[in-house]
Amino acid sequence: MWPLRSMAFFALFVVMCTLSLVHPLIGAVNYIMIYQVNPVTSWWGRPLADLGIRFSLTAALFMGLGMALNWSKLPRVRPLVCTWQALLILLVCIACFSRLIGVQVTDWPTHLVMEKFIKLSIFVMCLTHLVSNRRAFNVLLWTLVLGSLVLGYDAYTAPRGEFISGRLESVGGPDFRASSGLAVHMAAMLPLIGAAFFIARNWRWRIMAMVAGAFTVNTIILCRTRSAFLALMFTGIVAVLLAPRIRRFRVWGALVLVSIASNSLADKHFWDRMATLQDDEYMAQDDSANLRKRIWAAAFTMIADYPYGVGCGNFPRVVGRYDHTVKYRGTHNTFILCVAELGVHGAAVFLLLLLLSGFQLWQCRGLAALSRAPPQTIMVIYGISLSMFTYLASGLFTERFYVESFWWVLAMPTCLLRAIRREVEETELEPELNATRPAWDGWGLMPAPLPG
Repeated sequence: MWPLRSMAFFALFVVMCTLSLVHPLIGAVNYIMIYQVNPVTSWWGRPLADLGIRFSLTAALFMGLGMALNWSKLPRVRPLVCTWQALLILLVCIACFSRLIGVQVTDWPTHLVMEKFIKLSIFVMCLTHLVSNRRAFNVLLWTLVLGSLVLGYDAYTAPRGEFISGRLESVGGPDFRASSGLAVHMAAMLPLIGAAFFIARNWRWRIMAMVAGAFTVNTIILCRTRSAFLALMFTGIVAVLLAPRIRRFRVWGALVLVSIASNSLADKHFWDRMATLQDDEYMAQDDSANLRKRIWAAAFTMIADYPYGVGCGNFPRVVGRYDHTVKYRGTHNTFILCVAELGVHGAAVFLLLLLLSGFQLWQCRGLAALSRAPPQTIMVIYGISLSMFTYLASGLFTERFYVESFWWVLAMPTCLLRAIRREVEETELEPELNATRPAWDGWGLMPAPLPG
């Protein structure tokens, strides 16, 4: 007899796959939730694992089939492939080519990394097409909030066996099996949860965002990850400096309340670990810090020897040739990983993708005045900006390059820009609405009306 939770999940999964044949966006929601929860690794998911179903792949296939069946009904986007998407395709091609010109490895399953990168890129391409209007974007945003709530609840109810040396491990999807991966993901979700709270139109949704935020903060504390803590510290400073004028005091108040609540949740073990960041003697002897130094030193030598990259997924195998003590170790740095595996040209394309995501947010800010809901648009831009900053800051100490949720956040500016442009086009067709709408300067409210 299956546990009730297993039966409920499987029934919901079947319903979501069926509905995605009619509404492909539901398929994207299904995929995102499965990616975060990953039921087959939990105690209640063991009966589901026996079925041999790859739930995330199945959800993606149903989403793709739904897009094919409803192509004529999907939102029209122009251009069909934007510059950001074209750069992503180019990066995937570079990754594939790196397997040919890089170091040939036969005793390490590097093809799995390449397959994952291709899969996540295909999903992101589909996502940026499906999420091209305000309603679809809000669905994506609240899906991430709900996913954080479920992940946070699983972390809150995790048994003692899931803790190693006092740190929470093995909760959520494959990218969150290590405490650092889970903590960084939840840290990047916090700004999006905050944005969802501010744009919510009724108290029920705001309560959901508050509960999700509380569980998210608690999960970060349970992971006791210094990289996520540092990223959040820097993000907090940026959040204060970039707070939109129209919501500045509310945002500052929310930041103060979150800081107080987080401090009350954190235990002595958490603060003791964070305090080691200021202890030079401890850091000089810390195995984790010293390991990173050895890996990065070997990586720089590797990059000098292979400026065009050692090949997608090959770093853990090749780094042992430069320092046998770090054999089969990851880079613990997103940017070094990109340069080492995809070469300087791949890193250049990746940098362009990051810059373009930031430029798209700047474009969204400029067009926010003409959107249907300028205050909500500004808060969403603010949340995405902070989420991207958190991921990039934590990427200095962890590997995020092949993490799917990292690419979802990078794709959100493309989705939002398409949604706002659609609203601008609709506004131009409604001059009477345009004439009465107040003008926004991006972060504040201007008294003058927009021209008709």
